Amino acid sequence: METRSTSVSSASIGGRSTRTSPSAVCKSVADAADTQYSYVVVATKAVPDLIQTPKILEPLLSPNYVAQFSQPTYVLLQNGLNVEVDLYNSLKALGRGEPSIISIAVWILTNFLAPNVVEHSDYVSSSLEFPLSDIAHFSPRPVLL
Repeated sequence: METRSTSVSSASIGGRSTRTSPSAVCKSVADAADTQYSYVVVATKAVPDLIQTPKILEPLLSPNYVAQFSQPTYVLLQNGLNVEVDLYNSLKALGRGEPSIISIAVWILTNFLAPNVVEHSDYVSSSLEFPLSDIAHFSPRPVLL
């Protein structure tokens, strides 16, 4: 993607196209691990058998990062339920208080039409899971949005 803008055509906004441009582009999480963040949004296909979310975010969970910065709220936009459990356990092990995680199970239908051109259909399904940080009130049943 480099620093060029990306065009998204979405049926959910009437088939109109919109362009987005990043304010910064980092090649890796490690390249971005030099700044304090309020929120870190993770929008990936969750495949925990291949790579778990804490491994992706490892630079933000490293002793160097933790010594300099407080942990942000992690917003997980991933397929599947309970994808936040591994991240919750990794954050808890840091000993920096109760982890702050917002987990949203997402299923969207998109297609790449050309380089930097994405077509988004009008089908989107999502559910918000209760955070593990409130174990006493935690419910494994998702809330549909």
